[in-house]
Amino acid sequence: MSIKSNYTKIPNNYIYDPELTASEFRVLAAFLSFSWGNNASFPTQDTVSKRIGVSTRAIRYSLETLSKKGYIDYKRRGFNKSNQYNFPTLGKDSSQIKGSPLPANKTINNTSNYLNEEETSKGMESIRETLKKKGIFKKEKL
Repeated sequence: MSIKSNYTKIPNNYIYDPELTASEFRVLAAFLSFSWGNNASFPTQDTVSKRIGVSTRAIRYSLETLSKKGYIDYKRRGFNKSNQYNFPTLGKDSSQIKGSPLPANKTINNTSNYLNEEETSKGMESIRETLKKKGIFKKEKL
């Protein structure tokens, strides 16, 4: 994949929401990729399933749970037409998402899965020493 390839803008509150499963996030990102910067997209579930390599049943299940969580709304457009998918939370901060555990304008301070301050300091010192030996790092502090 080259750097010049297409990309999809995904809001940070989608990325950091612990309530989204990996499969839900992947389906949400796939539908967002069809929106072209708008709030609506019109891909078929079959198209999305083929592109991300999951069954259409998995797509339908993820759409159902994403709809219940307030990330996506969809409505039928008629016989032999794809559904219209809208993203009601697009552009809203995390505090505006229904049921979001993320606080407004605050950073998440969940460090249970991370190194404590002492271990982090030791790790940074080790990195500095390695970089000094290679002649890359010359300052005493970052």
